[in-house]
Amino acid sequence: MTKTLTLDLKSTLSVITGLIFALTLSFGFAGLAHADTQNDASKKINKVEQKIDDLEDLIFDAGTTDINTDDAEDTLEDATQLLADAEVEFDDEDYEEALDIANDAEEMLDDAIEELEDEFEDEVGGDARDALEMARDYVDAAREALDDTDEDDIDYDDAEEELENAEEALEEAEKEFDNKDYDEAELLAEDAIEFAEDAVKELDLDIEDYLEDGTDDDEAEDNDDDDSDEDRKRHLCHNGNTIEVAQSAVKAHIAHGDREGECDEDQDRDRDRDRDEDRWRDYGKSTDQAELQMQLRELLQLLIKLLTEQMANNR
Repeated sequence: MTKTLTLDLKSTLSVITGLIFALTLSFGFAGLAHADTQNDASKKINKVEQKIDDLEDLIFDAGTTDINTDDAEDTLEDATQLLADAEVEFDDEDYEEALDIANDAEEMLDDAIEELEDEFEDEVGGDARDALEMARDYVDAAREALDDTDEDDIDYDDAEEELENAEEALEEAEKEFDNKDYDEAELLAEDAIEFAEDAVKELDLDIEDYLEDGTDDDEAEDNDDDDSDEDRKRHLCHNGNTIEVAQSAVKAHIAHGDREGECDEDQDRDRDRDRDEDRWRDYGKSTDQAELQMQLRELLQLLIKLLTEQMANNR
């Protein structure tokens, strides 16, 4: 009898030990995944904060031009709110939700920054761009003149030297333009034009004879109708309330659970309830530590109960 009881106790304890070990191991892996998500969310939130600063700087710089920054300012407001939401979820240790929200904010900011940079380049860099296009035409014309001319009484060395200077100036101008130093880019482009003209003069030729007339009067059609949709704000239903957001912000809002159009009270109440249920159903996926701790406690309580009953039956 004693031997049987000892064997049963050993068997039960072995099972308990194995289960505890398995749960502890699972708990450890879950903790590592949990920590990775926490780290990713933290980095993403920091990145969003930096991009908010970048957009603020662009809006400030655009204030000295005729650029309309209404959409960028709306996006900045929306992204700032999403950042606050992400920080709340992070503080509540719902790191996956915090990461999702921060991703939405970053995508929204990226679109706004890219759009504003393009507008800023069009506004501020327009003269530099025109100078660069002209410099390219002049350098091409000078190169064509040297390739086509074959006269024994002409010294090509000086012409080739001037052409090399033109090509170098053009290359530097393009680099400065890419670096958004438009004033320097324009000056270098003008230098390239002058060098190209001098190269052709060394051949006793006129560069105008080699320049193509690239003007196309039919190309000047405006795109006002295409831009009208971009400037218009959109109605969205956000947490049961109708809000207006910029077009650039619509995608991120929809990804975060909003829907296009004005709110319908009954429909959106049901929708919000379903969304909350889904969120709580998925909550354990991002809080594995808490869930495993609870499961471990329940399992230990059950095993202790079974062990107590078995010992009582063997007496």
